[in-house]
Amino acid sequence: MSDVLRQKYEHRFRQLDVDDDGFISQDDVRGRARQLADAFGVPAHDPLTRNAEDAADVYWKGIVSHTPDGGVRRVDCPAFVAALDAAREDGTLRSMVKPAVRAHLAVTDQDGDGTVDADEFTAAQQAVGIPQDQALAAFSLLDVDGDGRLTLAEWENAVWEFYTSTDPEAPGNRVLGHG
Repeated sequence: MSDVLRQKYEHRFRQLDVDDDGFISQDDVRGRARQLADAFGVPAHDPLTRNAEDAADVYWKGIVSHTPDGGVRRVDCPAFVAALDAAREDGTLRSMVKPAVRAHLAVTDQDGDGTVDADEFTAAQQAVGIPQDQALAAFSLLDVDGDGRLTLAEWENAVWEFYTSTDPEAPGNRVLGHG
């Protein structure tokens, strides 16, 4: 695995370690989904929140399935990094992250137009601890067609680039606050 991917995966681990105990668990991953929903005022019982939590479960199950014992309740950073790399190598990574991207766009798309504008994107990024200036800079890089909105395809491509690109300057690195 390249140093660039390792650094990005370690960054993602730190983002997901909601309680900062040096491990991530299913509760941490689901907690990030709830943080996003809470930031947009989406109630816990709302289907958007449930879909985001279900997508978090898909991601978590993908991580766990790539750990040596496959049934762990929590994962440390080295095991998380190794699991993401294994999922990237065996081709299952996309199926782990795609549901989360779709669910996050649905929560973030407050006006229901199927896209995310700069304000919506910035609010989503700030909900998970990314400063406004970094979020705005990321948005401008990720809005490939320059129309002031992120489509699902643009967001998916950016997340995919985060998880797979070894280019330290790749725009997708910024989608999850790295770089």
